[in-house]
Amino acid sequence: MDNLNILTDPIVSDIVLCKYIFLPRVNQNAISIPELPEIDYVLISHSHHDHLDYPAFTQLHQRFPKIKFLVPLNVKALILSPIFKTIGMKYGPFDVAALPIGAYAPKFLFKYQHADPRECILIQQDVQAKHCIGVHWGTFRLGYEVV
Repeated sequence: MDNLNILTDPIVSDIVLCKYIFLPRVNQNAISIPELPEIDYVLISHSHHDHLDYPAFTQLHQRFPKIKFLVPLNVKALILSPIFKTIGMKYGPFDVAALPIGAYAPKFLFKYQHADPRECILIQQDVQAKHCIGVHWGTFRLGYEVV
């Protein structure tokens, strides 16, 4: 595991494009693909358009021919449920959990896709994670909360 580099949901494009949405990037990239160290794996968390940057995938594969992509077969919406307690009891405790915070307002639209700050704390407790990292925030304006 020494020197293993994993990239999660890499988005390097300045916009998200899908059938009905054109979203400009809110913040600049922290790093470009040419600046990256050797990447071993790319983890794609779920199949929303703001997590699937196909040009980035192509660039990564060209730069790192041995790279492997880890992608879920079936992606279901995350909701607060006993499953998080079950995960914590069966596999926990965890050092770090990556939790889907951001794009949670309006609640009627996003409640089955993302968690708000209070829900992320509950999920962190349920999965018995010492620390959590918020994912899905600060790149594109997806909801009504301040970015």
